[in-house]
Parts: sequence; structure tokens; C-alpha cells
Amino acid sequence: MEREWRGNGITEELSRLINDQEIAKAIWGSLRSESVKWLHRPVPMLESQCPIDLLHTEEGRGRVRWMLISNPWW
Repeated sequence: MEREWRGNGITEELSRLINDQEIAKAIWGSLRSESVKWLHRPVPMLESQCPIDLLHTEEGRGRVRWMLISNPWW
């Protein structure tokens, strides 16, 4: 996945939007071309909050991280 992560326009945008590379890679690994759009959509497992809004705090990053690893079909 590391090679695919490097020269990809979507991953460059994710890196710009998300400071935590672990979370950015997990989102991209799950959603690929839909990654950036998903960041701006309300997610039921996040109490209908948009992931991008939660990534500004450690608590919010923890919630997004938990969602990504807890259930692959969120």
C-alpha cells in the first residue's frame, strides 16, 4: 500500500486535510477514490458528524480511529 499511497492525487489531498498520517492511510485504504468525499459526509457511527470536523481534536481523532478499526462495514 505504501507505493500506492505516494504518487496519488487523492492521497496528497488527504495528507493536506489530515495531519495524522495513520488515520489518512486507514481512510484511503478503506475508501480509495471516495476518501475525500467521505470526510465531508455525516457518518451515523459518529453521531452523524462529519469526520473532517472531528479530526481537529485528539478526542475526535480517537472516535474516527475507533470507527475505522472497530467495524469494516460502518
